[in-house]
Amino acid sequence: MENPTLNMPPAVQNAWQGYLDALECIREFIYTREFSDRPMVRNQATQFLMQMQAASYQWIIAPHVDYPRFYRYLYEPMNSNWGFPSPDYGYRWGFVDGAQTYRISGKRSDCVFLDIQVQPLFGIVEDAEFVKLPTKSYLIDDMQLEADGSFEIIASPNPHPGNWIKLDPEQHVIALFVRETFYDWGKAQPSKMWIDRLTDTPARPFLSDEPTLVAKIEHAARFVKFVVRAWVTAGFDRSLAAQDREFNRFAMQHIPANAGGNPLAVYHNMIFALQENEALIIEVEAPTSRYWSFATANRYLQIADFVYHQSSLNGHQARRDADGKYRFVLCKDDIGAPNWLDPVDTAELGMMQFRQFYQEQAVGLPKVTSVKSSEAFAALPAGTPFISPAQRRTQLDQRSRDVLQIYGY
Repeated sequence: MENPTLNMPPAVQNAWQGYLDALECIREFIYTREFSDRPMVRNQATQFLMQMQAASYQWIIAPHVDYPRFYRYLYEPMNSNWGFPSPDYGYRWGFVDGAQTYRISGKRSDCVFLDIQVQPLFGIVEDAEFVKLPTKSYLIDDMQLEADGSFEIIASPNPHPGNWIKLDPEQHVIALFVRETFYDWGKAQPSKMWIDRLTDTPARPFLSDEPTLVAKIEHAARFVKFVVRAWVTAGFDRSLAAQDREFNRFAMQHIPANAGGNPLAVYHNMIFALQENEALIIEVEAPTSRYWSFATANRYLQIADFVYHQSSLNGHQARRDADGKYRFVLCKDDIGAPNWLDPVDTAELGMMQFRQFYQEQAVGLPKVTSVKSSEAFAALPAGTPFISPAQRRTQLDQRSRDVLQIYGY
């Protein structure tokens, strides 16, 4: 049988080969990082490698700036989860052309806060130029809202009266990164948000022409390399370096420009490694932030499952002690502490993040004390209530239902 004719155009074939080369580059990079010799970390690496391929299509190939909308499922528990997302955020992304004009309209719910960060799309240019691109967060709560929470915002390269978000006309695709924060998951009602293109120029066809498709494939290659090398693995490595490579203590995290963090937030990270029968008691002063939380993730910044496990707690969910402080217990075994944090699959090696958003004054680094798991509850203040296995099961069942309804399940 004769070999079939390959009908892929040469330019597309070259771009495709460059994308395959990028995948091979990140494969070698992921599996040669420190700690990748550990079986659990290797399994995480494999899942992360596969996830990046899906993300490159969802984030780079699929979006159409002439027919924008706010995508809700680019992050989703147990499915699309990378870059250490917060379990309390209803994330959304709108992809727009910086040279065009858009109207964002909606109605705010009773969420903790709602903001839009103008974020250069990862990999849009090579890394050295990417970090120079502007990023800015706009708190919708500080804008002009109607009495019922309705709002209208113009996003454009030129100033506009009223609520305005500045776009960079030099960027042909920009991410409008929405954070909507929920404290009480059971009462969470997502805000309504729409985006319309107002520019008079005709919308381009849905099907990309060959030059556009080639450019997107080349962008996808830069995207996977940036996310893996400059953000995810580097974020873990930077945190460990900030701790002077000493496990189980927090350090201030300085997130580079355009690495996905909010420039108005404060992040304290801890790389941890639990020994057998070890528990970490984490003590922190009461934060003044509008929003704060503790959450855990693995070596590749995939957040530990928070749907079926109590791997995170926020300012509404956590119990405050009589002295005004909060104390959390990180250990594999549920010792009955109200603020138990389950490391799930990260006990051997993981990362914890203490987020503070829109704070009056950020509180200092949490104090960490190592104790035996069997002695952890006794080390908590007198009067700490004990959570029985039956009570925990009830809590976790309710937690699962509450968080899944946020995602429409």
